[in-house]
Amino acid sequence: MVARGRTVQEAAQITGAQPWSLYAWVRTYVHTHRPDSIRDASRSGRPRVARTITDARIAHELRRDPMRLGYKATSWTVSLLADHLQDKYGCAISPRTLRPADAGPGPAMETPPVCLRDQGPQPCPEKRGLVRRLKRMPARAVVLFSDATILRWFPPLRYVWAFRGEQAKVKITGQNAKRVLFGTIDPRTGHRVVLRRPRQRQGDFQAFLRELRRRYRGRPIWLLLDKASFHQAHRSQQLAAQLEVTLLWLPKQCPELNSQDHLWKELKRLIPANRQFLTTDEEATYAERWLLGLTSTDALHKAGVLSDDFWLKAFV
Repeated sequence: MVARGRTVQEAAQITGAQPWSLYAWVRTYVHTHRPDSIRDASRSGRPRVARTITDARIAHELRRDPMRLGYKATSWTVSLLADHLQDKYGCAISPRTLRPADAGPGPAMETPPVCLRDQGPQPCPEKRGLVRRLKRMPARAVVLFSDATILRWFPPLRYVWAFRGEQAKVKITGQNAKRVLFGTIDPRTGHRVVLRRPRQRQGDFQAFLRELRRRYRGRPIWLLLDKASFHQAHRSQQLAAQLEVTLLWLPKQCPELNSQDHLWKELKRLIPANRQFLTTDEEATYAERWLLGLTSTDALHKAGVLSDDFWLKAFV
């Protein structure tokens, strides 16, 4: 087309090729005067970085259970799989290197991205009131975020890797049961307390208040928590006053303000998702080990306390 009078831009628009590619083809043809000189030649491609990590070995490891291998996760992620392959085969491989493996033949996996939607502007008056109260907190007092979560025997379903053409399956018994975990995190130190209970009622919350009093002897406790009915029950508030526990109510419909809630979300993503344990107590045990096994820095990071936008940054 260029030889017949078309401009490079016109030829690029017609063929869909980039203009700089057409310039290179023209230079090559002018130099050789052979049409086959601009034909694409076969290339070996980028040399394999990890020759010992084959598609068959990747497929074999993907079929294994990461939790049974000692990892604190119920399904593989790219980074976790890369670390596992590197440790097992002694060959350096990064997640970026591993990802292209699912583009060709062999084990091909797809997982859709998950992102948080914009929460929009949050109510400020109650937050400002909490901040004013916290400024009057005694120097020896400990401030804690508190929340409870329900672990059901029927597992929550989350995105999971599966081989292309195969349906991912979660085996269940058809039965259901639950356990409740009450937990707190100290935004200053990352110290966590967790208590397992059969239900989520005011008696269970009161047992948790007594556990907190036992853990923080001699120190006033300022507890940031939501306005659940068992929190606001008269007997719960009465016991809190007796135990020198000040209850501070977080604004309604604002779970993002509760750092303990962030920890529960991460826990449910990694531990009970897509797996039914033998018993609910086994599930609760795994959950407790995961939560208490985090380092203080990891716990604060997952709870959002180390974020530049953390709403109580002035107190930590």
